[in-house]
Amino acid sequence: MPKLKRESGSRKSDKPQYYEPRVECALFALRDALTGCQTIVRYMAEQEGVDWRDVGPMLDAADSDFAKARAWLRKRRQESGADA
Repeated sequence: MPKLKRESGSRKSDKPQYYEPRVECALFALRDALTGCQTIVRYMAEQEGVDWRDVGPMLDAADSDFAKARAWLRKRRQESGADA
């Protein structure tokens, strides 16, 4: 069978994937944002019968995770020189 044009040359799927810095930044920000979302979902799921003394630290942890995501985005934006 003759080779197809696509099959000639090296296989590109085996090469390592490189992400643009802005994609990497978004991935790290999403990780921190998802951690905050998980904390809020846990809080909402446990709202019935919640020990209200534990709510403050849980919400503070979620706020801290969102702050990390915002700080990461801000830092990466400044590093890339994309201040608009």
